[in-house]
Amino acid sequence: MFRLVLASLCLVPSVALAWIDTGHMLVSAVAEPDLKPQVRKEIDRLLKIGGTETTRSFWTASCWADDTKARENAAWHYINFHFRTDGKPVDNKPLEENVVWAIERFKKVLSDAKRPEIERADALRYLIHFVGDVHQPLHATARDSEAYPRGDRGGNEFKVRAPQGMRPEPRNLHFLWDIGGGLYGEAPRPLQRDTAEFIENLAKDIRRQHTRASLKETKVTDPAQWAQEGVKLAKEVVYTLPEDSVPSAEYLAKCKAVCRQQIALAGYRLADLLNELLD
Repeated sequence: MFRLVLASLCLVPSVALAWIDTGHMLVSAVAEPDLKPQVRKEIDRLLKIGGTETTRSFWTASCWADDTKARENAAWHYINFHFRTDGKPVDNKPLEENVVWAIERFKKVLSDAKRPEIERADALRYLIHFVGDVHQPLHATARDSEAYPRGDRGGNEFKVRAPQGMRPEPRNLHFLWDIGGGLYGEAPRPLQRDTAEFIENLAKDIRRQHTRASLKETKVTDPAQWAQEGVKLAKEVVYTLPEDSVPSAEYLAKCKAVCRQQIALAGYRLADLLNELLD
């Protein structure tokens, strides 16, 4: 069944959904073993408040912010630190309301026991999602150029051609990184047994490859620094692909490797953040 799901993704348009649902659920699956028992109990309690039928578990709650994305909160999913590759100066600045701003905002809401329960529950759902978002390098930056002086919208305007047989077919750089360079496909909700097992097994594999002890970066707790890590990766790795080209096997392997590490970092940091706010 999961192979059929992967094949069907070629019909899905490319949109700015960092990691797509599967990647966000992987972040939650990586975080889950590190949650303190009392924190996990409080998370489960809050997620029963509000939300939707397909976003009431810790994994699926990570998708709620994309399900409910609207014009007034779309900018909360990213922060565009602009740069150019031609040496010309950059004048564009990130929007005031951005993913770093949103994480700080909802940290305060979730940790305030005096706030209405529905506000705290929504803040929890936002945090689970936005911690994932900020670890996708193309949710931290945009490349400016003569063709796109206001930026390429985090690689959405950067066209790529899919390798033969690759499903889903990436049409732009952003979507290529949303799917981890082919690391995973879509996992429709409510989760079926085979898709849940796929997420669980891949999360375990990511944790084995990138243990908490091996990632000194887990000690970094400032979301603004998380975003700057993404900017560095964008400059050094993401934008090394020539525009309107077919990604090479080497590039795809690097993309998958970077995404595995970023998902691991996001998961460990999410667990630490929720343990701090809800313990």
